[in-house]
Amino acid sequence: MKNIKYFLAIISIVLISWLNIKFPNSRILMVVGAFLTVVLIFNFSIRKRIQFKSYFLNPWNFLVSTQFSNQNTEISPGLMYEKMLEVVRDSNYKVRDSNPLKKSIFLTTPISLKSWGENIYIDINESNLGKSTIKITSVALQVYSWGKNQQNFEKLILEIEESLII
Repeated sequence: MKNIKYFLAIISIVLISWLNIKFPNSRILMVVGAFLTVVLIFNFSIRKRIQFKSYFLNPWNFLVSTQFSNQNTEISPGLMYEKMLEVVRDSNYKVRDSNPLKKSIFLTTPISLKSWGENIYIDINESNLGKSTIKITSVALQVYSWGKNQQNFEKLILEIEESLII
C-alpha cells in the first residue's frame, strides 16, 4: 500500500505538469491547485484532533506518510503508560489526548525544516503475563516523511529506555 501512495503522488505530479503544457491558458491547473490547497488546509485544521485518527491512518490517504512500529517491553501496560506520559511531557512533543483506560496517547510535533509536523499515536497493550507492547504510529503530513517518522520512533524508545535507568 505504501508504494501505491508514492505512485499516486508521482502520477499526480506528472498529470499536473502535462496539463500545464497541454493547456497553458486553461483554468484546470487553478482548479487542481485550489483543490490541493483546500485539502492541505483541511488536513492542518483537523490534525490536532483525536477524532480524525482513522482519517489520517486510512491507507488510501496518499497525502500523508505513515509508519507503524512496535516495541516489546518487560514492564506492565499500566506502568508503561504512566512512564510514557512522563517521558513525552518532558520532551518537545505536545500531548493532545491521553486515555488511561485504553492506554493510548496522542502527540503532535511542530513544523520543522523537514516536516509539516507529525501526529504520533501511542497504544500500549498487554502481550504476555504482565508484559506490554508499545505500538507507535507516526503520521507525517506530507507524502514523504524524510525519515521523520523513523526518528520519532527511535527518539521515543530511546527516551523511555533512558528514563528507566536508575
